[in-house]
Amino acid sequence: MNRPNPGRRQAAATVRRPRGAAALSAVLIVAAGAALVAVASHAARSAALAPAAAESLPPGWYGRFSALDAKGTPGEPVAAFSPVPAFALEAGDSVHPLLPASGFEATFDAQVNVPDSGRYRFGAELDGCRVEIRLFGNALKDQVVASTSRPSTGSAPSLLTPWLTLKPGPLNVQYTITRSGSGQARFRAVWEMQRAGLKGFGLEPIPALVTAVSPYGEKETAAAFVRQHGEVLLDTLGCLNCHGDGGGFKGPDLAGVGSRLGPSWLGEWVLSPQHVKPGSGMPAVLGDTAKDKADAAAITQFLLGLGRVGEPVAESVATEPQTVTQGRDLYLSIGCVACHGAANKSGAEAPAPFGALKGKWRPSSLAEFLVDPAKTRPHGRMPGMNLTKAEADLLATYLITEWGAPAADSVAFDPSLAETGKAAFAARGCAACHEAPDAATGRPITRADTSRPLTSLRPGKGCLDPADHASPRYTLSAGDRTAMEAAIDARQKHANGAGLAGSPAFDALHRLAALNCSACHEYNETGGVAEPYRASFTTLTEADLGDEGRIPPRLTGVGGKLNTVWMKAVLHDAGRARPYMAARMPQFPRASLGDLAEELSSVDGVFADSAPTEPASSQELIRSGVLLAGETGLNCISCHVFGDSPSTGTPGPSITAFAERLRYDWFSRYMKDPGRVKQGTRMTNFFQTGQSTITEVYGGNTQQQIDALWSYFNLSDFMPPPQGIEQAQGFKLRVGDRPKVVRTFLKRAGSRGIAVGYPVERGGIHFAFDAGAVRLVEAWEGDFLDASGAWAGRGGTVAGGQGSRVWTAPAGPPILIDAGPNGGDEAGTTAGYHFRGYSFDDRGTPTFEYDIDWKPGEPPVHVRETFEPMVTAGKAENAATIRRHFELSGLPTGTNGTPTIWLNPGPEAVCTASEPGLAKVAGPDGAAWFSITPGASLQGRPMTVTMEVTP
Repeated sequence: MNRPNPGRRQAAATVRRPRGAAALSAVLIVAAGAALVAVASHAARSAALAPAAAESLPPGWYGRFSALDAKGTPGEPVAAFSPVPAFALEAGDSVHPLLPASGFEATFDAQVNVPDSGRYRFGAELDGCRVEIRLFGNALKDQVVASTSRPSTGSAPSLLTPWLTLKPGPLNVQYTITRSGSGQARFRAVWEMQRAGLKGFGLEPIPALVTAVSPYGEKETAAAFVRQHGEVLLDTLGCLNCHGDGGGFKGPDLAGVGSRLGPSWLGEWVLSPQHVKPGSGMPAVLGDTAKDKADAAAITQFLLGLGRVGEPVAESVATEPQTVTQGRDLYLSIGCVACHGAANKSGAEAPAPFGALKGKWRPSSLAEFLVDPAKTRPHGRMPGMNLTKAEADLLATYLITEWGAPAADSVAFDPSLAETGKAAFAARGCAACHEAPDAATGRPITRADTSRPLTSLRPGKGCLDPADHASPRYTLSAGDRTAMEAAIDARQKHANGAGLAGSPAFDALHRLAALNCSACHEYNETGGVAEPYRASFTTLTEADLGDEGRIPPRLTGVGGKLNTVWMKAVLHDAGRARPYMAARMPQFPRASLGDLAEELSSVDGVFADSAPTEPASSQELIRSGVLLAGETGLNCISCHVFGDSPSTGTPGPSITAFAERLRYDWFSRYMKDPGRVKQGTRMTNFFQTGQSTITEVYGGNTQQQIDALWSYFNLSDFMPPPQGIEQAQGFKLRVGDRPKVVRTFLKRAGSRGIAVGYPVERGGIHFAFDAGAVRLVEAWEGDFLDASGAWAGRGGTVAGGQGSRVWTAPAGPPILIDAGPNGGDEAGTTAGYHFRGYSFDDRGTPTFEYDIDWKPGEPPVHVRETFEPMVTAGKAENAATIRRHFELSGLPTGTNGTPTIWLNPGPEAVCTASEPGLAKVAGPDGAAWFSITPGASLQGRPMTVTMEVTP
């Protein structure tokens, strides 16, 4: 690879900063490993796409990524923008989507703005790869080079340069990372400034804010913006549904559409969607010929038949001013305005204009859609806003009032024409993006696949040719077409051809760009709520928190801040840490979110659900944490909620949820300098001088006090109230009408115990899972948990109050791969079992996820485990069967060898599997085991296993 000459930029005087940042923010969102474009309408998208706009690049790094051949020689590099030099790749992941999941060389270049004169050092955290650091310019007389392949241990970086004396201004920094093979690899660049008075900071990831793309990489990086914008368009416009693997965003499910939409509006939309809503993701596939118009009328009749046959039910919209005002206020406050702008506007000033919607919706249908958009758009970009039915009715009333109430619709349903429309629907390719049922067979209508693959498309032809009226037609600007052609060209030139490799650091914020997350969230100094709409974002209480209390938080560094379990709770289960904020976190369809929570971790160079390098808890640390949190200590309760108890002053996030949400290393850095880690925060800097303001605890030692607070916060629901919070009288935790999950110390599950309680209606059996050993431990019935012992002892004791134990899991893990019954009882990380967190289904049932490293050099097998009581019909009252369901992904089959799966269900358990060949085997202690060897017919599909035992 040709590297830049380190000496050519040493004379640079300043770090380049973005010029015209306001204009840039309107059309760009910088997305983790790539700067992707998420915009309002296609016409607005191309304003900042020209490569000549290199001076407007956001802060960040110039990245170059090359695949290594069998001899370790790098191939042709792919350029890309990266806001931070970091990645965390599981086995089989690629560092860049255009490169195969194999060995690679990655180089990150930037000018780092040194803020003050002083002594600095640079370093790297890494696993499974090699890194080389090059520093030049600034006050350095000679180039500084350091390298290592030693993995990080604990929280210590793998590599640190010597202390260097630098002056304010730019320093040229280059990191080159090499991975051999396709195994797990992680890298994160860090730096540190030696403390001198109030100046200085500890080791931290190099923030994007102080960086700028190296000047010699500006042209390539700007061109990458264009290409990456094209990738977003290929995805969101559904191009891949016709020209790829079908992995793009899809249109609504059309089952029942005739009952939802107005016939006249539907007819206009089918004939000319780009006229009804310019810039829509729905292309025009019909023209002005008599045949086109006839097909449009027939397809409309077919769609009307997918619902209530006959005239639509007449519905009037409420007109009371108070009702309309309530709907408007809700529209503005919960965040709809950030994406859609003013409800009655359709111009470019709206981030995602509605278009002409008069006559589209019946009020009740719109309200039903708003409650659960994913029901009809399971692969779309419209999120739910956690609305009650009453709120949805108010919003529907307001929106239809603004759009214009529908007139009486005289379009009649013609069954004979509907049959013709079904044929036209298939022939015109509508089934590529829409699922519609065939009333005769009950199966979805399919289309003949006549589209050319993406890799064989010719530049400027077909959909990208504005003069081609035979192909689907979008409202595309010249810049859009250039971007899409660049994306297609890149796919055609590189090894992966039509498809893109799994590259989590790039995938994450490609997804954020496609979902338009920049409408609310700032990332890397771009995006965020637009100025005209900021006043609409308010608090639900009288909280003097400024923008921090009403504007959605920045996403910069979110993967390194929040643990994956909490991010999943936010994305999938409406989890929220700021109940005082009126704006709501949208709930996107799960198919559209994919593995976003895990991918965001990769962006910031940390593994999803990795075991934190946190302090070993002790009674002494916890007691000190209780003291520090109280009113005679650091007085955390003056700003933070404690459980159900409000703060004594301004309401901040609950301290009982800190350890549930945050990563320890982020929390530790934040406490030492809140304003540095989180811009604009109102958090007090208790350790500004490097020493605590409370000297009675550990002599004011900063790190010891932070560790004491973390140990206390880690008790979560079992935290004893600090001084200043009135202690409650009852401490028993009860299960409501949904399962309850609590992280705490458990007698037999240890310090990383997770208790799962089920309602009586679902069997009333509760479980203990050990996240350290990665195994289910036991089950009990009756009382769930009691925190009184922990609170009375001022924290740190084992949770008690459990009812009678009904089942104990056999020793060791439930699943062994290629080890057999003699594989031993060892579990946890040392045995190759890695806990990856848990998520919830619609009923609140948790699914626990973990990986099993079964063979060196092979990707791990991923396991999803659900355990729950299953009430048994016909048995005694409350009798239940314990059911454990496993889904195993990543099992190799076929010619490369297939491992035998060994199941350890315990005595008197019954096992079933989705694959044939399950056999019962006697273990060394006489216990019953089961074995199964998946056949080649599995073909990469997950294998499921169920274990059942009746206590």
